[in-house]
Amino acid sequence: MSTNVEQIKSRLNIVDVVGSYLKLDKAGGNLKARCPFHNEKSPSFFVSPVRESFHCFGCNKGGDIFEFVKEIEGIEFIDALKILAEKAGVKLNNEDSGMRSEKGRLIALLENAVLFYRNELKKKPEAIEYLRKRGLTDETISTFQIGFAPDSWRSLCDHLRGLKFTDMEIEKTGLAIRSPKGIYDRFRSRIMFPIANISGVVVGFSGRIFGSADKEAAKYINSPQTDLYDKSKIMFGFDKGRVLMRTSDSCILVEGQMDLVMSHQAGKSNTVAVSGTALTEEHIKNIKRLSNKIIFAFDGDEAGFKASHRGIDMALASGMDVRVAKLPIGIDPADLILEDGSKWTQAIEDAKHIIDFYLETLEARDYESRMFKIEVEKLVLPYVARIKSSIEQAHFVNLIARKLGIDEAPVWEALRKIGNAAVQNIDKLEVVQNPSTITVQTTRADFLLKKMLGIVWWQRALNPTNNDLDKCEVEIKEVVGEGKYFLLGEILKDKKDSLIFEAEVSFSGSQNISDYLGQLTLDLQKEVMKESLNEAIFKLKKAEATGDQEEIEKCLRSASELSIELANIKH
Repeated sequence: MSTNVEQIKSRLNIVDVVGSYLKLDKAGGNLKARCPFHNEKSPSFFVSPVRESFHCFGCNKGGDIFEFVKEIEGIEFIDALKILAEKAGVKLNNEDSGMRSEKGRLIALLENAVLFYRNELKKKPEAIEYLRKRGLTDETISTFQIGFAPDSWRSLCDHLRGLKFTDMEIEKTGLAIRSPKGIYDRFRSRIMFPIANISGVVVGFSGRIFGSADKEAAKYINSPQTDLYDKSKIMFGFDKGRVLMRTSDSCILVEGQMDLVMSHQAGKSNTVAVSGTALTEEHIKNIKRLSNKIIFAFDGDEAGFKASHRGIDMALASGMDVRVAKLPIGIDPADLILEDGSKWTQAIEDAKHIIDFYLETLEARDYESRMFKIEVEKLVLPYVARIKSSIEQAHFVNLIARKLGIDEAPVWEALRKIGNAAVQNIDKLEVVQNPSTITVQTTRADFLLKKMLGIVWWQRALNPTNNDLDKCEVEIKEVVGEGKYFLLGEILKDKKDSLIFEAEVSFSGSQNISDYLGQLTLDLQKEVMKESLNEAIFKLKKAEATGDQEEIEKCLRSASELSIELANIKH
């Protein structure tokens, strides 16, 4: 097993692995991003190429590429090993059913279901012809592993049983439904679209009805919620779209599978689909990790607008640049691309900010003046209220005032009344979800001392016999006392790696670490002196309250001496 791990690590670096999930920005010799494991406004998640590791200073998660994939996918080590082995092109040694975790067996089951459906599609020429008429090429059909579920009650179940999968496992993947007579296939007479997680591992399916005699059957059905398929997090096509989403800093959001597949075929691989489920905050969060711009490209009718309303609210409240691609009424993206792919490209390039889009839409309806003002207040101002940037908000207030032919003051007043409760609610969620992982700093002196310990440990690891560091440690001990310095070091032993990582992230490449430690020592001395002065003042007030004249004089002398010492500390 260790050989497999070493081979994978030799072929994959931490930046490429994490960068396939998150948009990373340079931070000196390291890279940073908003943490994918907890909600935060400012990036506290760092990747160190030198150490081949990641660490978040907000929630304290950290480790190597295997730990990252385990955490972000919610899987066991053996499954992370398999995912990374495929990325690295490493053939795992001694891989058999005994190596697989329960989730690993379910993933293998779904992989076999994909192959089964693809083989069945080859036997259904009319389904292939339908896909071609919708504009799909054979290459696209293969890339998206599109298949066909035959009009049979148990053909898939029987096939999987033959591969030694149990009825319980088949049911757990959502591919089967249990009845008093046993399990039977959930998907029958449907064109099958595999749904993958962010790593490209198939976790579910969406099936479009085709050739069924049942007139009451739903047009599309999706896999139910399972241990592998979380509808609130996984989006169709995300695994194939994430690279261009990151490099172009934009994400196109469509409603259906065919819309997405055709958009990718037309060159817009930064497209993802909600796939019949409501857009959630988790979806928005996952998109924002890779891009700050989101383009809604739902059907150009009233229903399409209503479907996008909540998603637009959430995207604006999260601080994203929200745009809308204007499509012809009654035409979905797939049909538009089939008609003329250049029209789809143009619609995306011409996508307007949601506020501009709605103002233009309302203007086109040719309302009389009073009704136009009412509609703007009802439909547009709530979106303006959700914009986080005060400068951007002011821009749109000015624009709306000009459109309405009024001063800005009434627009601001209307915004005040609407309030921004949605933004406030989201802000309340942007805290670390596990309070037990937060380290509370009792004083600034404690904060400085921890920071200095991290630097000392980091520098000691690089050069154990550093004379300048010896001098710095002596000075620190003189300020806080050798006992406190030793005690804090013992208490923080379990946090040693994270403090070293933080020091490396903050000061890697700095030429004068000793000088910086000297400055921090002065700051620490000042903070310790301030604490002593505050304590003396507290005692003075207590003595004054009790009328203890001797204690009052003693505290006054102490406070005076500390004030003089504090003023004499050089910077």
